[in-house]
Amino acid sequence: MVDANLTQIRLPLTKKIVRFPSKEFKVTIMALLFRIFLIVSKLIVITSLITPVALADAFDKKLDRAIEISAAKLEQHAQRTGPERFTCYTDTDGQWIGRGLNGWCCGFSAGLMWMMHDLTGDQKWADYGRDWNDSIRPRASASDNDTGFQIFNSFGYALRHGDTILTQEEKRDYENVLRWASNTFTTQRYNAHVGGFRTWPPTLHNPYEGEFEINSDMIMNMELPIWVVKNTGDMDLLDKIARHEETTWKHTIFKDGDAQWEGTKSKEYADRKPGSHWHVVGFNPETGAVIDKRTEQGDKTESTWSRGQAWLIYGYTMLYRYTGYQRYLVRAEFVFDYYMSALNAQSKDSIPYSDFDAPVDKRNPLDTSAAAVVASASLELYQITDEKKYLKTAKNILNDLTSNTYLTASQDYEAILTRGSHSYDRGEEVGTIFGDFYLIEAISRYRQLKK
Repeated sequence: MVDANLTQIRLPLTKKIVRFPSKEFKVTIMALLFRIFLIVSKLIVITSLITPVALADAFDKKLDRAIEISAAKLEQHAQRTGPERFTCYTDTDGQWIGRGLNGWCCGFSAGLMWMMHDLTGDQKWADYGRDWNDSIRPRASASDNDTGFQIFNSFGYALRHGDTILTQEEKRDYENVLRWASNTFTTQRYNAHVGGFRTWPPTLHNPYEGEFEINSDMIMNMELPIWVVKNTGDMDLLDKIARHEETTWKHTIFKDGDAQWEGTKSKEYADRKPGSHWHVVGFNPETGAVIDKRTEQGDKTESTWSRGQAWLIYGYTMLYRYTGYQRYLVRAEFVFDYYMSALNAQSKDSIPYSDFDAPVDKRNPLDTSAAAVVASASLELYQITDEKKYLKTAKNILNDLTSNTYLTASQDYEAILTRGSHSYDRGEEVGTIFGDFYLIEAISRYRQLKK
């Protein structure tokens, strides 16, 4: 019941007034927002311009540091003397293991000296190069499967990188050494039935007798005879080189439609991908028929050795440079694409393991030398094709190789690069003179691109 004495109170409703911004205020706000937009846009543009420049500058400084470290190590290396001044690999502590003149790596030290002269302009490197060349000269008449590595990478690189300092007499002398070596190499190693230059056995001088094997490395030795072709016009020699390359393409490199050598039930079987390769192919020297295929520096017959793949990329690119034959460029890109696919499937960075198909374990070492070879070849592919993927690949590899993970400034470790592979079966990561050689060449080629 409601008390009648209570007065009913009615609270008045308060009317809320909403004021809209004036037209002048809205114009002011819009102008302010537009100015902020312009400032942010400019900052984005400036940042986008500064960042690549800063990154490029940092990358160039890494390469400069690598050259400084290399110079210090090679200065020490240049002083090596005696019958075992030559080397190929370090031990696991980074100390060079001396070996005689007949090793396949004897030409790399000289080539390094000549490239350092080109990079620095310092005459002392040319003097070192002359000294090393003099000690290598006897290999021009020796029976060896790697005469190209030995003689071209010393005398050929002297002509390429010492052009401004060599006298005309020295140039003629070095050219004669190259021609003599090419004649020795061709006479003692080329078999017309096979259509190729014999790799193994290395010391047999009659190419029509005994075992006859060709490995993927041999394509690198072709720079010696093809240099002679370019400078003499010897078309018969060019035909021999072309036939060797065709034999390599047909029997060494796996393509769609090719049959694998080992069956799926064999312990030597691995599922091959197009562009991969068998390291070694054996032939009947009388008929040219294929009698065997294997991977000497790998886990299985059907697995792919990463450094052998690198040799093929570099070798086909080099052949294109000398000849301009389009098929060599197509083949270089074909084996490159396999290499990158296999690398990305197995490695965390730009450095491959020794065997692309073997498990990643202590038996399968990393191989910085393979990466260095590909970096150098990729820069040449970029120069030829102008395709950015090759430049990107080269820069990624060089960025990794010149990091503290793979390059050490310590003079106690005599090689420039660490973590190279002697071979899969040894399972050791060591310094390699050829890894250092192709690292310096890649840096030299990159610098030439920037000029």
